[in-house]
Amino acid sequence: TTERQRDLQHLSLYLSDHNTFFHRSLFPPPSIAEQRVRLNEFENYVEEERDEQDERTREKTEQWSEFHYDGLYPHYPRGW
Repeated sequence: TTERQRDLQHLSLYLSDHNTFFHRSLFPPPSIAEQRVRLNEFENYVEEERDEQDERTREKTEQWSEFHYDGLYPHYPRGW
């Protein structure tokens, strides 16, 4: 490599190190308690989304079964 390319490599490494340093000082890593709170919030979000999806699936299945009900078999009430 030429001397200019080597200088550019050194400069980019230097800037990268400084950017990392300033980023860490401006945005310190979250504490364990903050991580737990975020994880708990995310788990709650996922559970709510799953519950909503289950409800939508149940409603669509129920609508489909009522639409295709031919009267030959006992029509089970909701909740079975």
